[in-house]
Amino acid sequence: MKIDINSQSLAAVRKTIESLGANIKRELNVAVNKTAKQVKIKAARKLKSVIPVPVKVLKKAIAVSKKSDIANLTSEILMIQGYPIPLRYFGAKQTKTGVTYKKSGPDKGRGNLPGAFMLHGYFPMVYKRLTKKRFPLAKQNGPAPSEYYQSAGVTDLALDTARDQLPKQINERIRFLTLKAKGQLKGKQK
Repeated sequence: MKIDINSQSLAAVRKTIESLGANIKRELNVAVNKTAKQVKIKAARKLKSVIPVPVKVLKKAIAVSKKSDIANLTSEILMIQGYPIPLRYFGAKQTKTGVTYKKSGPDKGRGNLPGAFMLHGYFPMVYKRLTKKRFPLAKQNGPAPSEYYQSAGVTDLALDTARDQLPKQINERIRFLTLKAKGQLKGKQK
């Protein structure tokens, strides 16, 4: 995704920032990185509408692979492929017959995994025996978020969020620099 800023508005921003005694590339760098962080958060929240797991787990499936720097004011946000989420995050509960969990996708409700069990402890996981013997065990995972990026509309939302947030973040930096120049900020500020 690429977002362009027209040259007239960029010239106005440059004039404003330089009049406050700041480096424009540094301030745009901060704005681009904050925008990338906002895109990651909004994309994870959008995935939450399809996959019933906490947002903090879904954020692991979205990565800001390349942060912006002063020389190159671009940032890359990747939707990681093939990151299956452990079944324990789907609200897994042990029953007499196996383990129940929240279903993802269009069919909501609870699913049943017969013969599965949970090992309780610090990180409870869901396992199922592969043979009639005691071992080997197979850890049970839910779907990967990459299966739902298109159906949840994450890519469109990411593009819209980036277009919306970048001007807001630039205005926030200008507001911050204005307050800093007036001496109205308390504590250490960058």
